[in-house]
Amino acid sequence: MVLCNCGQDAIIVTSWTDLNPGRRFYSCPTMNPNCGRFIGWVDPPMCSRAVAIIPGLLRHRNQVDVELAKMREKNRLKNKIITVLLIVLGFVFWIYVKA
Repeated sequence: MVLCNCGQDAIIVTSWTDLNPGRRFYSCPTMNPNCGRFIGWVDPPMCSRAVAIIPGLLRHRNQVDVELAKMREKNRLKNKIITVLLIVLGFVFWIYVKA
């Protein structure tokens, strides 16, 4: 186990920076300013091609997630409108049959 400067077991954290996307590193569990956040790398460095491609893929994935959330919200609203319209239609039909 890797120890922090404060004597505690270091935790493993994932970096999402453009230079080290998805690369894991050891960090102080207490976030003590005297220790520093970075202790050392868990994973070896990635090839330059992966470093160039991964940030763009992550940004695109985040955009797709945002679009999906918007579409789900629109779908939920459409379902509510359809439900209300069906209730109104049923009520109108009930009045027509009763009359």
